Amino acid sequence: MRRTLVVMLTAAFACSAAAQRNGRLEFGLALRQWESADTTTLEVSQIAVPIRLDLPLGSRFGLTLKSNPGRTVLDAADEELTAVGNVVLKTSWYALDQTLLLRAGCSVPTASTRLSQEELPIAALVASDELGFAMDSPIDGFSATAGIAVARPWGENTLAGGIGYSVRARYQPYEDSDEELDPGEELVFTAGLYRRVSVGSAPALLKTDVAVVVYGSDLWEGDELRRLGPRTDIRGLLTIYPRLFDPVEVRMWARFRAAGKADSDAGLVDEDANSFGPEGALRLRVGYVIAPWLKAEATGFLRIEGNNGYGSGGGRVFGASIGPRLRLGRQTTLTIDGGTLSGTAWTTSGETDISGLEVRSVLARTW
Repeated sequence: MRRTLVVMLTAAFACSAAAQRNGRLEFGLALRQWESADTTTLEVSQIAVPIRLDLPLGSRFGLTLKSNPGRTVLDAADEELTAVGNVVLKTSWYALDQTLLLRAGCSVPTASTRLSQEELPIAALVASDELGFAMDSPIDGFSATAGIAVARPWGENTLAGGIGYSVRARYQPYEDSDEELDPGEELVFTAGLYRRVSVGSAPALLKTDVAVVVYGSDLWEGDELRRLGPRTDIRGLLTIYPRLFDPVEVRMWARFRAAGKADSDAGLVDEDANSFGPEGALRLRVGYVIAPWLKAEATGFLRIEGNNGYGSGGGRVFGASIGPRLRLGRQTTLTIDGGTLSGTAWTTSGETDISGLEVRSVLARTW
């Protein structure tokens, strides 16, 4: 269930000063369903309702409030998991002519953080990066984050760097036990580069970010349980502005983790093999304006996760979706898209083909 709450701070400088002065309210609906080829190993679906509010308070200060409740059903076991999830509050403050960013935030549980034995298999599927559910963290304790980042022009480029810190409160993850998990703190270092380029005759903007996350030890009832190895995330976004189409977005993401430490009779020792394999994803989005009030958008993506050091945990997922974006007024839009998913999960016993579908909608209003 562990999720890094410190965002890549340098990415915040991609927002212009004008964008910081705009408020935005979003109501979403996300449905995703998966099943395995034989329909007996895996059949799971989720419906989630992500909500987000961006509230500017002047030209330098802003608040973000978001929640992502959802309901997940595992058909094979005839079990379900309904979770409100945490409510996340983030604040940001820009200074020195938009070159300095200070951020702080917290994540507050809105319901019980304890799972029953029947809910544990569903929670594991919900938290799977490969399955990509919208509500991916059904239980979590209270957490707080803080960070600082700076950005400076360098010729035709903009360079940015930052540091962030996250701490979590202990909580009881299991319904039938009063034992507590105390997650370790997280320290993240980020760096980013932004540059205007061209693709053929079309102008484009390239944004790249690198983050390195260092973890503290997780404690179980006061004893060290594990310590994850350092994690490196690399992200890239190429936005192309062709003459005949809406901006084309090409996103790239890669993640690498070092081996960590696990519990033993002698305390924490190095893992026999890395529990995490490398991960990567590529996403393409293109849009075409049909009328002033109507735009068609299409998205395709590929996600690959390599096997870990024990020969399992990997897989690949393909997805494609299409749908309209409707302008319902000067400040209101409705985006709807749907598509298909397919992929393969790799385990020590072989490959399992999986397929699915997804439908998403977002109603947004700006001011």
